[in-house]
Amino acid sequence: LDYAGIDIEKMMQPADNLIETRYVSKGRQKFKVPTSVQQSVPAWLVFSMFFVVIPLSNTFIAERNYGTLMRLQSMNISTGFLLAGKLLPFFIVNLIQVVLMILVGVFVVPMLGGDVLTMGDSFGGLLLITTAVSFCSISLALLVASVAKTTEHATTIGGVFNIILAAIGGIMIPKFVMPDFMQTLSVVSPMSWGLDGFLDIFLRNGNALDVLPESLLLFTFGMVMLSTTALVIKKKMSL
Repeated sequence: LDYAGIDIEKMMQPADNLIETRYVSKGRQKFKVPTSVQQSVPAWLVFSMFFVVIPLSNTFIAERNYGTLMRLQSMNISTGFLLAGKLLPFFIVNLIQVVLMILVGVFVVPMLGGDVLTMGDSFGGLLLITTAVSFCSISLALLVASVAKTTEHATTIGGVFNIILAAIGGIMIPKFVMPDFMQTLSVVSPMSWGLDGFLDIFLRNGNALDVLPESLLLFTFGMVMLSTTALVIKKKMSL
């Protein structure tokens, strides 16, 4: 091989000297890497729950334009009761989405040659993180609907905002392959909190206590969004 310009001595060097180790996780921490199914199903589950902003905005803005909200307030119905009337039905919608996505991961994906979605053993933990993500996503959607003037405006704001949250929150690209600064930035995304909670259940076989930190963050964020929505509605109704 000398005539071809190939250095045989270099080829015979131990492989250990030629292999460079790179850590894809922040802080060089060891962790259980999810399979494609374990990553994709909870990621797109969270993403779909946050996209409730589009149907909710259409309903909310239509009621506002038709004067339905004004008539309800003239009947001394509180703003909190009005918001609760939006939270409950869309919470049920999100629960249906969760069930359907889990069924796809457990039954449909294996039929197509993929891995089976592992569920974990904690139904209470799964219910807690599902409730927290749903409450957070609906509260954010209500705020977008309350400040938007038209359905097109709400769709644009909600869509762009959700895509940004998904991009930095590990939905589109797994966090464990992100650079260090992106992994640090991802902690500001509510979608990241929700995804971490679902991975605690599906991947790490966690329980309700394990998802409690993420759930508290989601509930707190949701309460801030819901309180801001109530203030916006009261201000607009008083004009």
